[in-house]
This record gives sequence, C-alpha cells and structure tokens, in this order.
Amino acid sequence: MIALVVLAAGLSRRMGDDNKLLAQVGGIPLFHHALGAAITSDIGPVYLVHGDTPLPCPASVKSVRAGDAHMGQAHSLRAGIQAAQADGAAAAFVLLGDMPLICADTITALARKAQSKPSAIWRPSYQGKPGHPVYWPQPYFKDLLALGGDDGAKPVLLQSKDNIAILEWSDDSVVFDVDTPQALKEAQRRLCP
Repeated sequence: MIALVVLAAGLSRRMGDDNKLLAQVGGIPLFHHALGAAITSDIGPVYLVHGDTPLPCPASVKSVRAGDAHMGQAHSLRAGIQAAQADGAAAAFVLLGDMPLICADTITALARKAQSKPSAIWRPSYQGKPGHPVYWPQPYFKDLLALGGDDGAKPVLLQSKDNIAILEWSDDSVVFDVDTPQALKEAQRRLCP
C-alpha cells in the first residue's frame, strides 16, 4: 500500500494572520487542490495532516492531527508518516498543501517510475530545481520519524542524496508554492482563468 500524506498544518507566518491554506482559489480552499490531486491519483489512502483545528475534507480522507505542528514542518511530517506506517504503508508520497498546481498525473508518473526502483526516494524536478511530491519507501520512515524543527525532510534528503531518483517535469507545477500574498494572487490567476 502506498499512502499519500498531504501536509496542511503550517502556520502561514509570511501570509499575515490568515491561514493561507483556507484562502479560496478557484472556489475551494487552497489546500484542496493538493488534496484533490492525491485523491484523484487513486493510488492509496490519503492522509490530511492538520494542526489543532481540523480542516474540511471528504470522509474518504484520514484526518491526522499534528498537535506539535507549531514547532515546524518536520512535526507535521512525522504525524503523517506515523499514521501511514500504523496502517501498514509500504511507501508514502508527501505533498505540501500550499502547492496548488500539483496534479494527479504527476503523482501517477512518479508512482510508475518508483516501480522501476522502489528502494529509491523519487521526486520531480523542474529546470534543475527539486520539487514535490516526494516518494518515500518504507525503510526511510524511521529517519523521517526522528526529525524535528522546520527543515522538513531536508536532513534525510541530504544524507540520502545518492539514493534520490529524479523525474524531470515539463512545467513548474512541481516547484510552485504559495508562501506570499503575491504567490497567492499568481495561483488565483493560474487556476481561475
């Protein structure tokens, strides 16, 4: 079983007081774009990691509370991986809730590539810039569960750089995230023609 873990517990510090993940883009909350891609990929169970306040999601999605999400992204990541591991996942895709241009095709293409080398960490890249989602085989769960702080999985990626496989992607959907009000406007422009 391959789990899809959508991280949506961030504090949106650079966006002011409002939770950017709840900003309406194309008539739905920002995080629902990444969540929809995970669901539509139809690869495995989907886990939505949130902070203390649950986020609206379909009943088919497993809601995971990261009570220590305020301590950094690694804490949200740990909560999602822990839930997937408890359900017996053999691997997990990690998607970021502030990346609204990710689509199911990206996830499906990475899943196909992962079959050719299932022990590797797989991630897409656009013009040399590594992107998301990231495919993690189960042997890496232990390392992910030991993380802390706001660097996310960067320490594990750095120590495992010889085992990272790259799928070159044709557009910037795999690297575009919404971290500023300007990026939110750009997402609205691109998703609301």
